Amino acid sequence: MTRFFIIIYVVFVNTNTNAQSIRDLDFLVGRWEVSEIVFAGTDREYTETGSRECSYYLDGSYIKCETQGIRKGRNRSYTFLINYESEKEYFRLLSLSSDYPDVGMSAWEIDSEAQIIKGRGLQGYGSIHRLDFRDRNKIIWQGLYPEANSNSELELKAMWTETATRK
Repeated sequence: MTRFFIIIYVVFVNTNTNAQSIRDLDFLVGRWEVSEIVFAGTDREYTETGSRECSYYLDGSYIKCETQGIRKGRNRSYTFLINYESEKEYFRLLSLSSDYPDVGMSAWEIDSEAQIIKGRGLQGYGSIHRLDFRDRNKIIWQGLYPEANSNSELELKAMWTETATRK
């Protein structure tokens, strides 16, 4: 008696051609010089300078960025943990700071064509983030907030602008 075996191969194909992963933020990995101007053009303006190192973390599922800075003569440290939330289809940024007791959370979406990241706070603060990464060696990151102008229309104002230059 002869027996025949049929072997069936099943191939799963991802039909979402826009699927993203933490590797889409690979350009963040490395060492950076950072300079941040806060409340530019106001009597509260100040600058923070420092350095940042970003690397893959927790088996490559996160990018961890650790920053050491000096502002107003005081040292400050903060960390970002970034991962991709595939179910929600956005990158989540968790921020921790030595001088601020709250844990920040933001959602980032990449516009690969324009080479910018658009972010928004997940805690209802109304802040909006914009990262311009057209130059992979010099990233401009702005924190924007809505403010009413003289016509009572909301417009976005820069609360801070950070320039990160690759070392």
